[in-house]
Amino acid sequence: MAAFVGKKVGIHSLVVRIELNGLRGTIVGWNENHRYLVDAYMPGGGIKQFALTHSNVSLLDEHWVDLVETGPYRRLFNKQGIMCCFQGPGFHPSPFTTFTAFSSPPTRQQILEFWGPRVYTYMKKVLKDMLADKRRPGLLWAFKDVNLDATEGIVFSDGSKDTQASPQRPGEWGVWWPVLITHNSTYHCTQRVAFCQAQALSNSRPYYTHPSRCCLFSIADDSRRPMRIRHSTVCIEELDTSEGNIEGVGSNSSSDPLEADWTLA
Repeated sequence: MAAFVGKKVGIHSLVVRIELNGLRGTIVGWNENHRYLVDAYMPGGGIKQFALTHSNVSLLDEHWVDLVETGPYRRLFNKQGIMCCFQGPGFHPSPFTTFTAFSSPPTRQQILEFWGPRVYTYMKKVLKDMLADKRRPGLLWAFKDVNLDATEGIVFSDGSKDTQASPQRPGEWGVWWPVLITHNSTYHCTQRVAFCQAQALSNSRPYYTHPSRCCLFSIADDSRRPMRIRHSTVCIEELDTSEGNIEGVGSNSSSDPLEADWTLA
């Protein structure tokens, strides 16, 4: 059992404390009953310890853990926020390179496996709370009276405010991030407003976003395939993508440097 101390795990299959299913945590030891002691990230914040049998915990993908803890892109990820608020990752996350190809947007299922099944749910909850606080609306007004279930999407960006507002350039390096997207009718017809996962975790306001960087997940399509938004018209093009969620596939992270700037000053 000592070999598993420090490992990141997901909690599942509990039949009494079912509210704990889906939580993520770290094995910190074991007790006299041969149960793992797991420090679990709680949805409301903080950490609470539980004693669990081996049948109620599964190891999280080590490539994902290495990416967010020690990899060259670790500064891009709020590990505790992802594990606590989004209950991520899933047990079969795609390699990080899945999210760095502009020509091949990931599917909604791939987003949920990498970021966590509650990523969009949490973002919508935070956005609603921020809309209720009228002291600092900023670009939040764009989401007022909008069906948030119809705003789930992704944006390709390096994380900086200026980049996100500009057209996507051929060969540009970036990442497909989960966002909530809506129209913006008063700041040039070519712009959208996007609220990303990092802004939800930090209670920051949305960014202007160029449509060439955006894809929406259609709620009318059961497959929830990404649909590209063309900035020149309102036409939407469906992309033919595959999910490819393969258990045990590792991450082949690029060595390109990346400076993130998700905080709105």
